[in-house]
Formats: sequence, structure tokens, C-alpha cells
Amino acid sequence: MTAISRRSLLRATSVAALAAGAAPLLAACGNGSNHSVSNEGKKLAPFPAYVPLDLVTPDLPGTAQGVQNAFLTYPQNLAQSVKDKPGHGETVTITVITYGTPPKAASSNKLWRAINDALGVDLKLNLVNAADQGTKYATLMAGNDLPDIIATIDSTVPNSYAFVQSKCQDLTEYISGDAIKDYPNLANMPKDDTVWTLASGASLTPQTPVVLTFDNGAGLKFTRTISVDDKYMFTIADTVANLGTEPAQVQPYAAVARLNFPQDVGHNQIVHEGGVGALGGAGKYESVRVGDLKPIQKKIKKDYQLAK
Repeated sequence: MTAISRRSLLRATSVAALAAGAAPLLAACGNGSNHSVSNEGKKLAPFPAYVPLDLVTPDLPGTAQGVQNAFLTYPQNLAQSVKDKPGHGETVTITVITYGTPPKAASSNKLWRAINDALGVDLKLNLVNAADQGTKYATLMAGNDLPDIIATIDSTVPNSYAFVQSKCQDLTEYISGDAIKDYPNLANMPKDDTVWTLASGASLTPQTPVVLTFDNGAGLKFTRTISVDDKYMFTIADTVANLGTEPAQVQPYAAVARLNFPQDVGHNQIVHEGGVGALGGAGKYESVRVGDLKPIQKKIKKDYQLAK
């Protein structure tokens, strides 16, 4: 791998969208040097600037605070954000996780060939089945034959921090601050660094919820109340007050992330792993005979056959 240039970055980020839906981590591979991934003692780079594109009018406009544009219907009038082809016939290799049946090869895949033509590149996709991602990525990294772009899930990459430090290209100079404006499609991605103000509740207890507020400067005031009961069940309540003179349309959005996985938890895409409850009263399990389940099994099988 060679050092990345502005031209190759533009080419790489153009094809990166193909992998963005498959996994949250994109790594650009280059001649990474032994640089530390820690921020300790470093001058931090500014967040990439946010420059919204107005090529297509969304039904639900996004914000600079992290809400992306949303469409209720497919746009009728399409627009081209990049006038010229970013590539000049170069080969771009990318490894990406797939959760379904791999597509046909480019030679018999019209969509693949159309993407290559639109980008001006020869896109080489290495599709890794999600069930084999741990083994495949370990082999890929051990062989040191890395693609231009890797799309993966951080928890499946062996020694991910060391890998980033030694093998991945630092893109700070290309995408931090105003530098990202050279790539308008990337600059169109809003940030999630909203700063909330503590309105009440110095500490979170079952008796004292924590209330946070945020004013977007355009007439909308957001209030978030975080509560917890004596059984450690959290409740998050969000409200929006329109203090402006114009009507505003808002949509609920939430995401739950779990950090610091236990070491014995399998690396997979399940939402929950562990106990979900107990049958019977007073914490006692009820005994169920296997024979009692047979009528239920037969009904499920019959319903499944009718649905096929």
C-alpha cells in the first residue's frame, strides 16, 4: 500500500458508500506508520465541517446536530453531486461483510458494471460472510495483503487498536475542519456533538431525575429527562417545544449502544444475549412435559407450510 492522496481519497470515499450499510467501521489502508491511536498529549483536530447539500429537498430536513435528511418518497428530480468521474481507470479493492447471498461477479452484474462506469474505477469486492468474519479478517491481516478499504465491525478485528496504529491511513489532514469541504458528499454528513445543558438533577437517583435541555437556535427547545427506579430500570423521556413562529415537523429517533462487552460474549449480531425472565410465580419455574409441547409444534409446522 502507498500513501493516500487527495485523488485516491476521493476515489475511495466514493466507493465507501457501498459498504456503509453493511458495517459501521470503515478503515482506509495505507502505509501506516507506528503512530499512536491515543489522544493523550496531542493537539486534537477539529471535527469535520458540516456543509449541507441542497441538491434534493428532503421531506424531513436534517440538522447539524446529527439528524440526517429523510425522505417519505423517492425524490422525483434527481441531481448529480459530483460532476466528473473521480477515477481514471484505477483498481480499488474493498473487503466488506455480507449478511446475504453474494452478488454475481462484475462480468455478469449490470449494477456492478454501472457503478464502475460511473466512478471510473475497476471495483474489486471481497465479500466476507458474517459468520466467517472473525477468521477471514484474522487471515487477511496476518497475510498483510490488505485492500484499499476495509468495512467491518470493530469487535471482530483482532487487536483492532494495534491494527489501526500500524496499518491504517490517518485521514485527519483530509477530513478535519474545513479540509472536508473538498469532498462535499462527506461534508454533508451532520455531526453528533450536540452539547446539552443540565437543567436540574445534580446526580441521578430514584428520587432525583436528571433533566437536560438543548436549544437549536432556530426556535426548537429539546428537553430530555433521564430517570431510574430502584430496580435500575432507566426511562428516557424527550419533549420538543416550538418557540418559533413557524410550524416544525419532528420525528422520534433513538439508538441504544452497549459498550465494554464481557469477554465470554460471542461476537455476533444478536440484540440480546442472556436471561430474559422466569416462568411461574415467586421466582419458581414451572415444569412442562415434552408431550405437552407436541400440539404446539404441529400447529407451528402446519402454519409454516401454509405460509410457504
